[in-house]
Amino acid sequence: MWKSIFVLLTVFVLTICCFADNPRFRTKFESTNGKRSITYRSGKWIFGDSTSLEKYKIVDNGFTSMTIFISNNGQNIVVIDDYMVGHKIGNRNALWFYNNGKFVKSYRLNELISDTCNISQSVGHTEWCLEDFEMIDSKNLFTLSTFELTEFIFDLTTGEVISNKKPDIFDSKSF
Repeated sequence: MWKSIFVLLTVFVLTICCFADNPRFRTKFESTNGKRSITYRSGKWIFGDSTSLEKYKIVDNGFTSMTIFISNNGQNIVVIDDYMVGHKIGNRNALWFYNNGKFVKSYRLNELISDTCNISQSVGHTEWCLEDFEMIDSKNLFTLSTFELTEFIFDLTTGEVISNKKPDIFDSKSF
């Protein structure tokens, strides 16, 4: 009897573990040159560089499960929710721009993708963009591509969309 209960309980626990989907949790990001960083402490992200422990703070919006990019000069920060925890999409923010610690602009997911059929969902998170993000400091640009194969180019200082287009290799018959 006890063996049967133990086996059933073990199978039940292992079955539940099969549906696990661990969230990401990062509390520190650095610029590509390693001279600037942003660290999570007590509900705020603290930006600093090698000459100062703290230059400014940014209020957290659940950024620990997201990706943060810092320009090499430390002036611009981009936060992208590339690993959305949960399945509530709606008007959820997916992209934030900051300039010198001040919030500049954000984009909701439905402003970046046109059809929610073009996202990927696992048991615990949602993905909507390819992992080809790039911050081009010399030109003050940030680029990303969605699963809809739309390439976005943003101005880092204003957060405005400079361009959103399909790759040049596609023509009107591709869609």
